[in-house]
Amino acid sequence: VGDYNAIIGAGGGAVNGAFGSSHFDLRVGQTVAYISPTVSGFHAAVAYVGVKNNEGGTNDQMSAWSAMAMYDQGPFFASLAYEKHNGAAAGFSTVDASECAWKLGLGFTFGNTSLGLIYEDINGETGVSSWATRSAWYVSAKHQMGNVALKAAYGRAGDSDFNGGDAGASFYAVGADYSLSKRTTLYGVYARVNN
Repeated sequence: VGDYNAIIGAGGGAVNGAFGSSHFDLRVGQTVAYISPTVSGFHAAVAYVGVKNNEGGTNDQMSAWSAMAMYDQGPFFASLAYEKHNGAAAGFSTVDASECAWKLGLGFTFGNTSLGLIYEDINGETGVSSWATRSAWYVSAKHQMGNVALKAAYGRAGDSDFNGGDAGASFYAVGADYSLSKRTTLYGVYARVNN
Protein backbone atom coordinates (compact mmCIF):
# COMPACT_ATOMS: atom_id res chain seq x y z
CA VAL A 1 0.00 0.00 0.00
CA GLY A 2 2.94 2.33 0.53
CA ASP A 3 4.80 1.35 -2.63
CA TYR A 4 6.03 4.06 -4.97
CA ASN A 5 4.22 2.40 -7.89
CA ALA A 6 1.11 4.31 -6.82
CA ILE A 7 2.75 7.19 -8.72
CA ILE A 8 5.92 5.97 -10.46
CA GLY A 9 5.74 3.64 -13.47
CA ALA A 10 2.03 4.02 -14.23
CA GLY A 11 1.12 5.54 -17.60
CA GLY A 12 -1.11 8.45 -16.69
CA GLY A 13 -4.32 8.31 -18.68
CA ALA A 14 -2.94 5.71 -21.06
CA VAL A 15 -4.60 2.54 -22.17
CA ASN A 16 -3.12 -0.26 -20.09
CA GLY A 17 -0.84 -2.23 -22.34
CA ALA A 18 0.23 -5.84 -22.28
CA PHE A 19 2.32 -5.16 -19.19
CA GLY A 20 -0.49 -3.82 -16.94
CA SER A 21 -1.23 -0.46 -15.30
CA SER A 22 2.21 0.02 -13.72
CA HIS A 23 3.77 -1.35 -16.85
CA PHE A 24 7.02 0.57 -16.57
CA ASP A 25 8.05 -1.20 -13.38
CA LEU A 26 7.40 -4.90 -13.87
CA ARG A 27 9.26 -8.15 -14.22
CA VAL A 28 7.61 -9.93 -17.13
CA GLY A 29 8.09 -13.31 -18.74
CA GLN A 30 9.65 -13.95 -22.15
CA THR A 31 12.57 -11.69 -21.26
CA VAL A 32 16.24 -11.98 -22.17
CA ALA A 33 18.54 -9.78 -20.07
CA TYR A 34 22.19 -9.09 -19.44
CA ILE A 35 23.35 -7.61 -16.13
CA SER A 36 26.96 -6.51 -16.03
CA PRO A 37 29.30 -7.19 -13.13
CA THR A 38 29.72 -4.34 -10.63
CA VAL A 39 32.99 -2.44 -10.99
CA SER A 40 33.79 0.33 -8.50
CA GLY A 41 30.09 0.73 -7.73
CA PHE A 42 28.97 0.90 -11.40
CA HIS A 43 26.88 -1.65 -13.22
CA ALA A 44 24.42 -1.72 -16.12
CA ALA A 45 21.71 -3.93 -17.55
CA VAL A 46 19.81 -4.33 -20.81
CA ALA A 47 16.73 -6.47 -21.51
CA TYR A 48 14.51 -7.42 -24.44
CA VAL A 49 10.92 -8.64 -24.07
CA GLY A 50 9.23 -10.46 -26.95
CA VAL A 51 5.62 -11.27 -26.08
CA LYS A 52 4.38 -14.09 -28.31
CA ASN A 53 0.62 -14.52 -28.64
CA ASN A 54 -1.68 -16.27 -31.09
CA GLU A 55 -0.94 -15.53 -34.74
CA GLY A 56 -3.19 -13.06 -36.51
CA GLY A 57 -3.91 -9.38 -36.16
CA THR A 58 -1.22 -7.45 -34.35
CA ASN A 59 -1.18 -9.44 -31.12
CA ASP A 60 2.17 -10.96 -32.06
CA GLN A 61 3.71 -7.50 -32.66
CA MET A 62 4.59 -6.84 -29.02
CA SER A 63 8.10 -6.16 -27.82
CA ALA A 64 9.98 -3.97 -25.39
CA TRP A 65 13.54 -2.80 -24.71
CA SER A 66 14.88 -1.72 -21.35
CA ALA A 67 18.28 -0.39 -20.30
CA MET A 68 19.73 1.03 -17.10
CA ALA A 69 22.96 2.22 -15.54
CA MET A 70 23.56 2.46 -11.80
CA TYR A 71 26.16 3.71 -9.36
CA ASP A 72 25.84 2.52 -5.76
CA GLN A 73 28.81 2.90 -3.47
CA GLY A 74 29.33 4.52 -0.10
CA PRO A 75 26.70 7.07 0.81
CA PHE A 76 25.68 7.90 -2.77
CA PHE A 77 23.31 6.19 -5.21
CA ALA A 78 22.35 7.21 -8.75
CA SER A 79 20.53 5.43 -11.56
CA LEU A 80 19.22 6.23 -15.03
CA ALA A 81 16.83 3.94 -16.89
CA TYR A 82 15.00 3.94 -20.25
CA GLU A 83 12.33 1.59 -21.58
CA LYS A 84 10.30 1.41 -24.80
CA HIS A 85 7.25 -0.70 -25.63
CA ASN A 86 6.44 -1.35 -29.30
CA GLY A 87 3.24 -2.30 -31.11
CA ALA A 88 0.40 -3.80 -29.12
CA ALA A 89 2.59 -3.80 -26.02
CA ALA A 90 1.91 -0.07 -25.92
CA GLY A 91 -1.81 -0.79 -25.48
CA PHE A 92 -2.88 -0.06 -29.08
CA SER A 93 -3.76 -2.28 -32.04
CA THR A 94 -1.44 -0.50 -34.44
CA VAL A 95 1.99 -1.91 -35.12
CA ASP A 96 3.57 1.57 -35.18
CA ALA A 97 2.28 2.53 -31.72
CA SER A 98 4.87 2.90 -29.01
CA GLU A 99 5.38 4.24 -25.52
CA CYS A 100 8.58 5.04 -23.70
CA ALA A 101 9.70 6.22 -20.30
CA TRP A 102 12.91 7.31 -18.64
CA LYS A 103 13.59 7.49 -14.92
CA LEU A 104 16.30 9.12 -12.83
CA GLY A 105 16.98 8.05 -9.25
CA LEU A 106 19.23 9.66 -6.66
CA GLY A 107 19.94 8.70 -3.08
CA PHE A 108 22.18 9.82 -0.26
CA THR A 109 22.82 8.44 3.22
CA PHE A 110 24.35 10.48 6.01
CA GLY A 111 24.59 8.98 9.46
CA ASN A 112 21.34 7.14 10.24
CA THR A 113 19.29 9.05 7.65
CA SER A 114 18.69 8.15 4.00
CA LEU A 115 17.07 10.43 1.40
CA GLY A 116 15.86 9.48 -2.08
CA LEU A 117 14.52 11.25 -5.15
CA ILE A 118 12.98 9.83 -8.33
CA TYR A 119 11.90 11.69 -11.47
CA GLU A 120 10.32 10.08 -14.52
CA ASP A 121 8.77 11.04 -17.83
CA ILE A 122 6.37 8.83 -19.86
CA ASN A 123 5.46 9.45 -23.51
CA GLY A 124 3.22 7.55 -25.89
CA GLU A 125 2.68 7.63 -29.64
CA THR A 126 -0.12 6.04 -31.69
CA GLY A 127 1.69 6.52 -34.98
CA VAL A 128 -0.59 9.48 -35.73
CA SER A 129 -0.29 11.74 -32.71
CA SER A 130 0.99 11.81 -29.17
CA TRP A 131 -1.53 10.25 -26.79
CA ALA A 132 0.02 10.57 -23.37
CA THR A 133 2.82 12.59 -21.90
CA ARG A 134 3.18 12.90 -18.17
CA SER A 135 5.91 13.37 -15.62
CA ALA A 136 6.11 12.43 -11.96
CA TRP A 137 8.46 12.79 -9.01
CA TYR A 138 8.82 11.07 -5.66
CA VAL A 139 10.87 11.83 -2.55
CA SER A 140 11.47 9.55 0.41
CA ALA A 141 13.25 9.60 3.75
CA LYS A 142 14.21 6.97 6.33
CA HIS A 143 15.74 7.48 9.75
CA GLN A 144 17.14 4.51 11.70
CA MET A 145 16.99 4.59 15.52
CA GLY A 146 18.27 1.29 16.87
CA ASN A 147 15.72 -1.39 15.95
CA VAL A 148 13.21 1.21 14.72
CA ALA A 149 13.20 2.79 11.25
CA LEU A 150 10.88 5.75 10.62
CA LYS A 151 9.87 6.26 6.98
CA ALA A 152 8.04 8.91 4.96
CA ALA A 153 7.45 9.51 1.25
CA TYR A 154 5.64 11.97 -1.00
CA GLY A 155 5.02 11.75 -4.73
CA ARG A 156 3.22 13.75 -7.38
CA ALA A 157 2.20 12.92 -10.96
CA GLY A 158 1.10 15.62 -13.37
CA ASP A 159 -1.96 15.34 -15.60
CA SER A 160 -1.28 13.62 -18.89
CA ASP A 161 -2.27 15.22 -22.18
CA PHE A 162 -4.24 12.10 -23.13
CA ASN A 163 -7.85 13.01 -24.04
CA GLY A 164 -9.73 12.96 -20.76
CA GLY A 165 -6.46 12.14 -19.00
CA ASP A 166 -7.25 13.73 -15.64
CA ALA A 167 -4.64 11.41 -14.20
CA GLY A 168 -2.67 13.78 -12.01
CA ALA A 169 -2.32 12.54 -8.45
CA SER A 170 -0.48 13.09 -5.20
CA PHE A 171 0.64 10.36 -2.84
CA TYR A 172 2.07 10.20 0.65
CA ALA A 173 2.99 7.43 3.02
CA VAL A 174 4.33 7.29 6.58
CA GLY A 175 5.42 4.19 8.42
CA ALA A 176 7.76 2.48 10.81
CA ASP A 177 9.72 -0.79 10.87
CA TYR A 178 10.67 -2.68 14.00
CA SER A 179 13.46 -5.22 13.57
CA LEU A 180 13.00 -8.32 15.73
CA SER A 181 16.03 -10.09 14.22
CA LYS A 182 18.07 -10.17 11.01
CA ARG A 183 15.30 -12.23 9.42
CA THR A 184 12.13 -10.77 10.97
CA THR A 185 10.71 -7.25 10.81
CA LEU A 186 7.33 -5.89 11.87
CA TYR A 187 6.10 -2.82 10.02
CA GLY A 188 3.10 -0.54 9.71
CA VAL A 189 2.34 1.89 6.89
CA TYR A 190 -0.36 4.48 6.24
CA ALA A 191 -0.66 5.66 2.63
CA ARG A 192 -3.02 7.93 0.74
CA VAL A 193 -3.45 8.71 -2.96
CA ASN A 194 -5.45 11.77 -4.04
CA ASN A 195 -6.71 12.03 -7.62
